[in-house]
Amino acid sequence: MRRTQSGYLLASPLILLVAMLLVLPIGTFLVYSFLTPGQYRVSLPLTLDNYRQAFTDRTYWRLMINSLRVGLTTAAVSTVLGYVLAYYASFQTGKVKVTILALTVVSILGGYLVRIYSWRIILGTEGVLNTALGSLGLTHNPFGFLLFSRSAVVLALVNIYIPFAALTIFAALENVGRDLIEAARDLGAGPGRTFTRVVLPLTGRAVFTGFVFVFLLTAADYVTPQLIGGTSGAMIGVVVYDQFVRLGNWALGAALSFYIVILFAVVLTVTWLALRVLGILRRGVRSVKKHALGIVAWILMIYLYLPVVVVLVFAFQGSGLLSLPFTGPSLRWFQFVVAEESFRSALGSSLKVGVTSSIAAMLVGTLTGLAFTRYKLRFQRLLETMAMAPIALPGLFIGLALLAYFGRFSISLSLLTVFLAHLLYVMPYVLIVTRNRLERFDVAIEEAARDLGANAWQTFWKVTFPLTWTTVLASGILAFALSFDEFLITLFVIGSDSTLPIMMWSRMRRRIDPSINAVAAIIFCVFVASLATAAALIWLRRSPAPHMEEGPSQ
Repeated sequence: MRRTQSGYLLASPLILLVAMLLVLPIGTFLVYSFLTPGQYRVSLPLTLDNYRQAFTDRTYWRLMINSLRVGLTTAAVSTVLGYVLAYYASFQTGKVKVTILALTVVSILGGYLVRIYSWRIILGTEGVLNTALGSLGLTHNPFGFLLFSRSAVVLALVNIYIPFAALTIFAALENVGRDLIEAARDLGAGPGRTFTRVVLPLTGRAVFTGFVFVFLLTAADYVTPQLIGGTSGAMIGVVVYDQFVRLGNWALGAALSFYIVILFAVVLTVTWLALRVLGILRRGVRSVKKHALGIVAWILMIYLYLPVVVVLVFAFQGSGLLSLPFTGPSLRWFQFVVAEESFRSALGSSLKVGVTSSIAAMLVGTLTGLAFTRYKLRFQRLLETMAMAPIALPGLFIGLALLAYFGRFSISLSLLTVFLAHLLYVMPYVLIVTRNRLERFDVAIEEAARDLGANAWQTFWKVTFPLTWTTVLASGILAFALSFDEFLITLFVIGSDSTLPIMMWSRMRRRIDPSINAVAAIIFCVFVASLATAAALIWLRRSPAPHMEEGPSQ
């Protein structure tokens, strides 16, 4: 009983965090959807008019169908391409495998806004693609259909979310026993049959998980359609954003949000049932030769890094033109943004929130990791699900729920509310990293310390922490990088302050500003530096073999 109570004590920060910043905000948001709307307020009596309007308005239905089309298309393409990348990486060895995984992880930290902005530069009528085609004499008039279309939205979103699908599937592929594959081949199965009868069924759950994850985050996207979607690429998330931020109809905005959740749940349930009944995952596919798979995988890498490379290149374009040809290197735009007071203020805010939220996340994540790995807790699966929810829920939904929650309790929007939102967002990533390390830790060392008279705190501080501190610190650095880049949730809880992503957003909406490239380059460099530091910490401190993990290094 005592051990169980200790486990709950360790998990109490997580329980409090989830209750105060996830459960209650979503509950408040749900109540708002049944209240009578006013101008930036809600009031009694309760009503179903908000849901009636959400379900009967043809405009909302059209936008919802468009959102479903974009979400399903993006999820399907991202999952297929992600599987190709993951499959190629999983069956490689040595430096090739490490390189592919490293490039995939780094591409995630390429910056959400950075990538969207870059596609705007690439696809514009005077952008990189059109000017390149014109220079080659392949076209005399620029293609105007490339930008502000549904295809542009899908292209950008697939570029952003392929790495998420690939890493999810890669983890499952690593658990597929190579002996099973060899046995299938010994029994006469070719590469294609081995894949469809052995590999694919064993990774089917990961495929569906990756599909669901990408679908939920893309179908409710509200930033990409605004910047590169145009009329044909408009989605329901933009309407929800407008109802809350511009029109002040919080009740209808809340109803539309839950309308999205309901329809998404129906679509995903139908998809899951169809896969189970029709057995689509088990159908045969043509054999793909290894070298062809490698070519596709490296082409995908070029596709993933194209937006980042474009932004980095044009950050040094002295003329300010965001088209070819490149006129030569210059630090003009870096000097311009560094000299701006607004940039320094936004940078300071990003650093403050990033450092404080990562430190708090390290504390909560480490304590929760200990609780989950060292104690048997009731409702642990529920707690784990709630802890991971901020990763899977759309940023639009979380941001609006927190906005409604803070407004309900008259909490002024400031860097404090941004800190709380970022803590909720980055904590799951810290928990994943620290829990994985604690699960691989030899508990016999801790038991030996207790046998020698050490209490739980002494055991942790003198034995467990010295052997795991680098992993904890690495998870904190990762959390800092994620916080530094976070925009989707921040937009709703920032108030009058500004962070670098918010600064980028405000400039991107007004015009194509060359200085944005410099800001984006700075953000990307912070991502890479943070990730490299975290990887170096884990690499330098990793245990060479299980028998070496017998105590703190001398």
